[in-house]
Formats: sequence, C-alpha cells, structure tokens
Amino acid sequence: MKNLLLILSLFCFILACGNSDGPTAENTNVSPTDKQDMTDFYAFYNNFHSDTAYQMAHISFPLEGKPTQGADLVAGEKFYWQREDWAPHRPIDFETSPFERRIIPLGNDLVLEYIAHKKMNAGMMRRFAKLGDEWYLIYYEGMKSN
Repeated sequence: MKNLLLILSLFCFILACGNSDGPTAENTNVSPTDKQDMTDFYAFYNNFHSDTAYQMAHISFPLEGKPTQGADLVAGEKFYWQREDWAPHRPIDFETSPFERRIIPLGNDLVLEYIAHKKMNAGMMRRFAKLGDEWYLIYYEGMKSN
C-alpha cells in the first residue's frame, strides 16, 4: 500500500511539475489509426498543458469528477473540483515516464483520455469536449488504483 501511495504521489508530482517543453511530437500527432482528424484537439491539448492561464480558461468549473484516491467522499455523492483547488496539469513525456496514455475520440466533439502506470494498477481519466469552437476539460478522475 505504501508503494502504491508513493507511485500515486509521484504521478501527481509529474502532473504538477511536468516537462515545460510539452509533449513530444510523437505523442501529439494524428495516428494512422485515428478515424477522424484530431489535429484541432491535439493543438488544444498542447496549449492546455503548456499555458496555465489557457488551461484555467478551458476547464468547466466546477469540474465534475472523482477525487484522487484517499480523499473522503460519501458513497453516491457527486464530487466537483474547484478553481481555487486546481493543481495545473503539465505535459508528460510518455516515451520516458512509467505511464501510458490512451486517447479515445467519441465523435468529433468528445475525447476520453486514460493515463495509467505501466506496471501498477493505477490511473486517471479525463474527458474533453468541444463546446462551440473551443475545447474544454469537462470531467476529471484523479489518480487511483483500479
């Protein structure tokens, strides 16, 4: 259990501190298996992780989701992340980190993202939606074991 908490803390630290150079091109280009053009989303995704002001302007607060493991939550109670409590998300270099990412487009205006530790049974999930002409983070489940 202590190892899991250490890994979760490390992941939160990586998200908070991150590499300021942003995700590598290999992590943000349209994949040959994409059924739709994701160029617009990946441009948003890069801006979201490299510019804190842009990120804060593109989060639908109060942001529905689930807290990081260990937070107190009554069963069945909805949880909302608040602007004043938000720790900015930073880019992760998936080539060198112990985490892997799956991005799943659900149509042209909704994208699910799963980030999980390659060896531990722990991960997080985010949902992004295009509202009008802009992309927003609309849901975030903090890091927890599955």
